[in-house]
Amino acid sequence: MYRQSTILASTAAPFVADQKHLQIQLQPDSTIDLADILHRIHAAHFDPGQNISLHFDHMHSEQPFPVMDIYLDITGRASVEENNRVGALSVFGIADSSGKHRVFDVSRLLWQLTRHTGLQVQHLAVLLVPFQPLTAADRLEIGRVRLVYHQS
Repeated sequence: MYRQSTILASTAAPFVADQKHLQIQLQPDSTIDLADILHRIHAAHFDPGQNISLHFDHMHSEQPFPVMDIYLDITGRASVEENNRVGALSVFGIADSSGKHRVFDVSRLLWQLTRHTGLQVQHLAVLLVPFQPLTAADRLEIGRVRLVYHQS
């Protein structure tokens, strides 16, 4: 079966997570109507044939990196609440690899976050919250973070 993927938003450049940098700004594609896509996904009752996923591509660290909670921020307030939590990002074995990838389905979460705003997204960021405090040596390189719409 043919599956089409469309990048809705992504980072403009690689991102390095460390003690001072834990918020990733995503640049939306202004030619795509995210509200229309969310309506279609909701109308299809979140059928697995179409979804929106958050991708973390080409992650690398020279040493083990702590597990982090991931939050999606569409308000610009950098809020860390259970209602905007995506999940936990574990990069176990990252120091032994050339680049790990992780993907999270955020279809329902985006619907919940935007249904009170008329499905409009003015700001789009990913917040990383480590389970334990980061040291000065902790650095996680992320090649790209993408928000992708998939449909079959």
